[in-house]
Amino acid sequence: MLRLALFLLLLPGGARAGGSFDGGYGIWSPAGLWHRVTPPACVTPHSGVACVYYGIDGACNYANGQIQDASLTTAAPVTLNLATATLSFWLLYDVQSFDPACQDRLILEHSPDGLNWFNPQYLTIQPPDPVGGSPVEGFASGGGVGGPALWQFRRIDLAPFVGVPYYWRFRYVSSDYLTGNNACNPPDLYQGTLGFALDDIEFTDVPLTLDKSVAPSFGSPGDTFTFTLTATNTGPMAANVSVWDTLPAGFAYVAAPGGSVILDASGNSLAQWMLANVPAGGPVSVQLLVQAAPGLSVPADWINTAAAASSLTTTPVLSSQVWAKIRAPGLTLVKSVQPKQLTSGDVATYSIVVENDTPLTQSATLADNLPTAFSVVYPSAGSTFGGTVTMPPGQVLSFALWGPVYGQDGQVVVNTAQLSGSSGAPIQASASLLVHKAVQPTISIQALFPNPAPAHGAGQPQEAFVAYNLSAAMPVTLDVFDVAGEKVRRLAAPGNQGLQQVAWDLKNAYGRRVASGVYILRLWSPLQVQPSPQAVGYLSVLQ
Repeated sequence: MLRLALFLLLLPGGARAGGSFDGGYGIWSPAGLWHRVTPPACVTPHSGVACVYYGIDGACNYANGQIQDASLTTAAPVTLNLATATLSFWLLYDVQSFDPACQDRLILEHSPDGLNWFNPQYLTIQPPDPVGGSPVEGFASGGGVGGPALWQFRRIDLAPFVGVPYYWRFRYVSSDYLTGNNACNPPDLYQGTLGFALDDIEFTDVPLTLDKSVAPSFGSPGDTFTFTLTATNTGPMAANVSVWDTLPAGFAYVAAPGGSVILDASGNSLAQWMLANVPAGGPVSVQLLVQAAPGLSVPADWINTAAAASSLTTTPVLSSQVWAKIRAPGLTLVKSVQPKQLTSGDVATYSIVVENDTPLTQSATLADNLPTAFSVVYPSAGSTFGGTVTMPPGQVLSFALWGPVYGQDGQVVVNTAQLSGSSGAPIQASASLLVHKAVQPTISIQALFPNPAPAHGAGQPQEAFVAYNLSAAMPVTLDVFDVAGEKVRRLAAPGNQGLQQVAWDLKNAYGRRVASGVYILRLWSPLQVQPSPQAVGYLSVLQ
């Protein structure tokens, strides 16, 4: 494993190690499919020009159908000194699957020697759905129902590990590794989902913490939301503390008691509080009141962090993260399918997401009328799927069905779900996919010429040609046999779809001209399909 030098800076006001990945991997050593990516890619860094990503490449291919277990590890042990030590980072994820037992994991682990590892806590996916996540087409950070994956801030308390040097690693473990290659059915369906990305990882010793909460956690356009920020001075003496927070787009400022609203260098609105003489060990709280615009388009989400700094250190800290959801009152039903196009007989996964965006517990009946082209494997065979769902305010439930889809070439298969029994008319949501028929790979010989060979006219080439047609692109080999069945020559042949041609110079494998006689020419492909693509022709040679 590649070992990189550890850049650990110890300062009187705190210790920081890590940083962004703009200049390389820094203190982190990648293994497996962990790699550094820069735009253009499917992952846009949280800041700067690069982040680190778990996947095959930068085009959103994060799984390859194989069992995965790989880590992003500190190249040397990290020692933290203050009781307020934390590990903070920005995380973006969009991963499989809907079965809680088959969700891929990102685990934070520590080791005293770099050999024996322990995990204090799972970082991302915990059943049922991740807080602040979207379960549509895999589990995604941020975005709400059906929304895109967004960078989220995470902070882990490392106080139990202060004073002792430890190696740390972010360990990606695929569902197949956790449960066995055949336990998750089907394994690794979501080849097109994003996977995991990390940026701006920091080990920090700072005598200051900042926590953030929001009430209510979800509401409607026009509602007022109260964000509470609590700064705690964990240093040895009183300190002046400044706290600031951004105003979300689509929200109007209502009040910031004890603070003021300013513009930063980029023109963004900030609420700022200057708190004098915060006692040692003492928390102090401030509040920001904002109103969602009455005409705000729904669904909308606001996920952000606040920041604070202390006179005891110049290093700012970020708050815990909150997620405020803006929804139209009622139940939300979203349906999707992955993949959008498939070959007849391949497996598709349909997902159904229900969200209760009302202040009351709701009960409703969920039904999914499965198309006849869809042969359900999970959860059970049948023409309908559903049942009664009971959800408290704000809850999100996700369901999945998967199995093969059969159809004619170009057929559009539509699947519709319905939610009924709630207040108002039934809600419907549909998802469609396009079926293609697989092209059977075949080889057909169009002509052997000249036959007999070679041509005896003046200036004619002393060789024979095989013209053939391929129904699809495939590797092709030409074998030449004599009438006794002995192989005379093997030649590679062009494998592009359509009409192709290969030449035989009428020589054997040793470069000698073959004798007169009848020869069997066999074109074949090593493709593992039935029937095996091949074609046979007969050529007379008259020397």
